[in-house]
Amino acid sequence: MIKKHVFFPGVITDPSVIREVTGNNAITGQLATLEGYGLYTQRLDQVPDRAREILRRNWQEGFKSYVLKKDNMGRVEGAVYSGLTEEDLEALDDWELVELGWMVRNKGRARLVDGRLVNVAAFVITDGQEVEEKIEGSEYNPWIIGREDLIAQAKRTRKEYLERKSKNSP
Repeated sequence: MIKKHVFFPGVITDPSVIREVTGNNAITGQLATLEGYGLYTQRLDQVPDRAREILRRNWQEGFKSYVLKKDNMGRVEGAVYSGLTEEDLEALDDWELVELGWMVRNKGRARLVDGRLVNVAAFVITDGQEVEEKIEGSEYNPWIIGREDLIAQAKRTRKEYLERKSKNSP
């Protein structure tokens, strides 16, 4: 089985969040820089309608998230997680509301702190979405949403994902 890499900015640089979403405690991470993308904030009212309904149910009206957007000259500080399976990526697709049009899983290249370049998956907002502001540099608060709230939501989302998955399997 081929293990994959995924890049996340902001809050997902804490391994506890990605481990809760995937259920995979063997995932390892290290700081990295994603090339060719920019980091932005996005408010709930800027999220596509179908995804907004889910986010509104799970978060307060004041919801705000970091999002990645294609930017050929951009660089985003975050973390690369290694050792992910295709099943882990499917759980992350669910977390990022890919099916509902909020994010899409793109390919990218990230430079690890040891200087190596690795191919990664990165969750990027779909074309045409509005954003609030661009985040410049690496000095930003990774916890745009409270840590405990995010981990609790990751646990609920994983449980719901597994329930849906078991109903759809033969």
